[in-house]
Amino acid sequence: MYIATVASGSLTRPAGTERYHLSVCRELARRGHRVAVVLAEEAGLATEWRAFAQDAVAAPRLLSEGHRVRGSLYDAVRLLSRSTRGRIDCLYVSHPSDVLPAAALALPRRAPVVCHLHLPYFGGDSTAFRASCRLVRRFVAVSQATAETWTAAPIARDRLRVVNNGVDLTAFVPASSLERQRLRERAGLSSCEPVIVYAGRLTPAKGVHVLVDAVARLAAKGLACRLLVAGEAADPEYLETLRRSAGLLPVTWIGWSSEPADIYRMADVVVLPSVWPEPFGMVLLEAMACGTAVVASAVGGVPELLGGQFAELLVPPNDAAALAERLGAVLDGRKKRPDLGPSLRAHTEDHFSLEQGAERLESVLLEAVSDRERGHSRVSAA
Repeated sequence: MYIATVASGSLTRPAGTERYHLSVCRELARRGHRVAVVLAEEAGLATEWRAFAQDAVAAPRLLSEGHRVRGSLYDAVRLLSRSTRGRIDCLYVSHPSDVLPAAALALPRRAPVVCHLHLPYFGGDSTAFRASCRLVRRFVAVSQATAETWTAAPIARDRLRVVNNGVDLTAFVPASSLERQRLRERAGLSSCEPVIVYAGRLTPAKGVHVLVDAVARLAAKGLACRLLVAGEAADPEYLETLRRSAGLLPVTWIGWSSEPADIYRMADVVVLPSVWPEPFGMVLLEAMACGTAVVASAVGGVPELLGGQFAELLVPPNDAAALAERLGAVLDGRKKRPDLGPSLRAHTEDHFSLEQGAERLESVLLEAVSDRERGHSRVSAA
């Protein structure tokens, strides 16, 4: 297939969605498909996109300044459409808002549009949103829980599929004891103190305040540990609230990191304390691939990652006492259960590898193309 896509969002300070979009498209290219991409920025991940994309066009400052920048996306799509000469078999986008401006890529061959749903459905349909939904041949939700929220959206239910994300098991690998020690020394951390890591956006929905409360409860019980917070806050007031709540607790704030694997590999446990319906929990999957213990809120698609033998790692959302208790148990049990990290790594290898995620996405893309071709055949027969 010749697959066109739009790399929207930030490519200079990418979040999990942007990084996964790059990884899965690169894996599709490795599987023999050609990829054409419109780039949000000519920086950051753009270099990695250009390393494997058959065609690439940049739309600088994409989606950052209203209609003028939206216009730059239309311009970039037109340029890419000319360079691909209408050869596109499928248009694959990571957000419904990218469907309409990128639709020109699908027009010459009436290529089907496949839209990846990385967020739950929150309602508030606009005319543009409904128009976008009508253009999409297949929707791909990252978890069953996320898919269930989208059953309330104005989309045909038979067009909705569930494809869990996968993790690159060559990029996220366990660290040796020596590597772990070096990573900690580089970050100014003690090699022996327990380290709890939060990595992600600093927003109330992510429940970082609940985690700070839980660490304070651990400290009150005499369990000394360090909290490492890797992420940025869109709201300075929320960050200030977190810092005040942390008080004299041993908390290290390192901001956004370009090397998330190193963050996970220096941790004793990685925490996702979300209080909203977390769609999937890519941070958890990456940490698990690094052989690091995890604890998370039982929200959204997270239980689909940590069911069965790992259900003990789940806690109720917005419950600092339960979170503190579970963190304490995991930290206390490091010597009693040294197999937890390797077991989590094996779990990702068995169920959530990037190869598996790309193969399942590939099947949905091929299904959409096959639908298009059957539709053309019926029209021709008529």
